[in-house]
Amino acid sequence: MVQRVEGERATTAAALGVTGTLSVIMPAFLTGALAVQIRDDLGLRESEIGLAIGAFFVGSAGGSAMLGRLAERLGPKTAIRLGLLLTVAANLAIAAAADGARSLQVILVAAGLANALVQPAINLMLVRVVHPGRLGFVMALKQSGMPGAALLGGLAVPAVALTIGWRAAYVIAAGLAVLAGAISSIVGSQADAGAELVPDGQRPHDAERVQAKVRAKVRAKPDLGIGMLGLMAAVGVLGGGAANILVGYLVSGAVDAGVAPGPAGLLLTLGAALGVTSRLVHGWLADRMTIEPLARVITMFLLGSAGAAGLALHTGWSYLAAAPIVFAAGWAWPGLFNLVVVNANRSAPAAATGVTQTGVYLGSLISPIVAGVLIERSGYRAAWLLTAAGLLGAGLLAGLVRARLGETGADDQRSVTSDGKQPAQEPR
Repeated sequence: MVQRVEGERATTAAALGVTGTLSVIMPAFLTGALAVQIRDDLGLRESEIGLAIGAFFVGSAGGSAMLGRLAERLGPKTAIRLGLLLTVAANLAIAAAADGARSLQVILVAAGLANALVQPAINLMLVRVVHPGRLGFVMALKQSGMPGAALLGGLAVPAVALTIGWRAAYVIAAGLAVLAGAISSIVGSQADAGAELVPDGQRPHDAERVQAKVRAKVRAKPDLGIGMLGLMAAVGVLGGGAANILVGYLVSGAVDAGVAPGPAGLLLTLGAALGVTSRLVHGWLADRMTIEPLARVITMFLLGSAGAAGLALHTGWSYLAAAPIVFAAGWAWPGLFNLVVVNANRSAPAAATGVTQTGVYLGSLISPIVAGVLIERSGYRAAWLLTAAGLLGAGLLAGLVRARLGETGADDQRSVTSDGKQPAQEPR
């Protein structure tokens, strides 16, 4: 019998979404936050740090589409566990064996593959076990794992790197992945069984008939065509790339502008906290108001672009004033954007987000390399201007996505309300 997933099980699923996402993205964000210490200890250049961060996204971009389809076949629970196991191994390998640019880059490629498997698997799990009227908030909660990783990375500078050494931070990150794996064992088989939540007021035997029809239509193929998914991926290229420059170089840029390393790390922590808060607020609103998530995404991109232009002033005060704006706006869009993708591709959300996330990973791969070279040749101002341009371009492409969704009749991307019903649409 298909039963409504309530209480502890739904809460545990959301907790796994947060800890799992945070764990698999942590290796890349730690490398960015600890760039000063890693660079000094291993004798690396800025461009080599950028290549190391980019290596993580080589694995993520190269494996995302394929591993998204694999997650559909394996089921979310198995896919999540496999990815977390690889994440633990990668963190411990960095802590014990990273001795130069080459070894750091190779290990981060493996960590990127783990990320590419776990992220779409978590999306699939949430679609299967979370009530549609709460999916906006829970998806935002899951996506808060990314700025959460940046927040912990910023804290790791004064709390770990400057006290017991940067390698210890990766050991702690491995422990976090172990915790996420333990939570995955508590979730049980609900997600793999494919059971959907029974809408309020629906009788169990009615739900069984509905579920039988759903299972008959299950296919590891997204509902939107590859052209539309490719356009969404292009938004991710620019938006994800800009965000990755922000996380990867905010601390070292602030230090270069005269901010002490400890406060610079705390600035990243503050920005990440604002990013988490912004994502959760917008996800909560998506479940309770007749808003169009994609329209808000466009606004976030534009505001984030303005904030990144402020960072280009490259003074201590400009970092303090502009960084919170970029985090709260230019890095708060992924939760709503993924909500749009999964709502438009209910047949295969893992496969669909595997494609769209490829764009995010490609942007995140290219951006730290380009930014590292720009910093070496022209300074941090050039990198922040590149960030502003990327966010502006992402906003323009997101506007094109919105227009094309309207042309195909799929423009109502608002979240389902908490009673399981679609918000009333305005006359067109």
